[in-house]
Amino acid sequence: MGVPIVRRPFSVARWSLLLLLVLAAPVHATDLVPHRLSDCRPERLRSLLAGADSCILGKACGRISQPWLYRGQRGYANRMRAYGVRTIGPEATHALAALMLRDATIDSAGKVKSLDISCETGDSIPVYTATFLHGDSLARAVLRFDTGQVLFFTKEVPLGFVAMGANADSLWARLGVTLDWDPNFARPRPAVRAPEAEPEPTDFGTKVELEELPDVLVRVPAVYPDAARATNTSGRVLIRALVGKEGSIQDAVALEGPPALFDASLDAVWQWTFKPAMSKGRPVVVWVAIPIKFSLHD
Repeated sequence: MGVPIVRRPFSVARWSLLLLLVLAAPVHATDLVPHRLSDCRPERLRSLLAGADSCILGKACGRISQPWLYRGQRGYANRMRAYGVRTIGPEATHALAALMLRDATIDSAGKVKSLDISCETGDSIPVYTATFLHGDSLARAVLRFDTGQVLFFTKEVPLGFVAMGANADSLWARLGVTLDWDPNFARPRPAVRAPEAEPEPTDFGTKVELEELPDVLVRVPAVYPDAARATNTSGRVLIRALVGKEGSIQDAVALEGPPALFDASLDAVWQWTFKPAMSKGRPVVVWVAIPIKFSLHD
């Protein structure tokens, strides 16, 4: 067996090929990134909520965009967080779960728009979290009263979302009983805002017409983890990265591959820089896919 090495994620030629594959038709940011196979799992969601015997409620802040995906240590500040948390018992947990799913159609989690909430100044934004616990199992919910949606996921995968609909006032009242420290609940439930005329480019799935594709300027190679090398762990990690208007990485998540290699892959990609994508003569934000390959052999 040769000395373990990390191959560069791909050569300039391979990177160019990945981008050129989408030049035949109008180029969209979504063409550069693979979609998840499924982000709606109704049966698993109903099972997890039905089995929960306690629930931790809190106020949400941070980046509320596919919070089930791993961002690595350099992306720690981008994670979703909860503060002011309080725990409710079995009876209240069952009532809350039933209210969330009552008359609900469980739809694709990918339809929930992203949102950034400052953990220092975002107290007025009505977004909350509920973590349903049963033994070692858990399901998390993000209750977005700004859009009237509840997003569900586990540590690893999305489970779907439901529209609050006629249950919004009851959900607002139930959370207010437990999170009575939050002054938002001293006021009526905020009205659901109208949808944005144009989707945010930071939302995965937003289509952006591109004149120039992003190009790598600084590529930091991944360092093979000693623990992974010792266990002969190799393979490819697929990273999805959000390239900002200045060419820096604004967000990066691990989509697939050996989990033991996630940290090394993300640590490298967070340090990459690009010549930004261009649309209508201006730099724009786009998502790109970056495969990082780890091999124990030359």
